[in-house]
Amino acid sequence: MKTDKYIATIKGISEMGIARMNLSDIENVEQAYLEKENNYRNQSLNKNQTLLNHHTERKILFLSGLKNKNLKMKKYKLIKSCIKTVRAYK
Repeated sequence: MKTDKYIATIKGISEMGIARMNLSDIENVEQAYLEKENNYRNQSLNKNQTLLNHHTERKILFLSGLKNKNLKMKKYKLIKSCIKTVRAYK
C-alpha cells in the first residue's frame, strides 16, 4: 500500500490547519487511512484462508485415492503438520 498520497495529504492539511489553527482534519484523514489499511489486510487474510482451504481439500481428495492405509495415514499426518505450521506463521 503506497503512503505517498497519505503523506502528501497530511502535509497539505497540516499547512492549512496551522494557518487556520484547526488540526481536526488530520485526525479524519488518519482514521480513513487506517480503515482503508485494515480493509486491505482483512481482504488479503481472507484470500489466504480461501487458498489454504482449497489446497487442503485438494490434498484430502488425493489421499482418498491411495490404497495403502498406512501410507494414507502418514500422508494425512504430514499434511496436517504442514497446515499447522502455515497457520502458526500467521
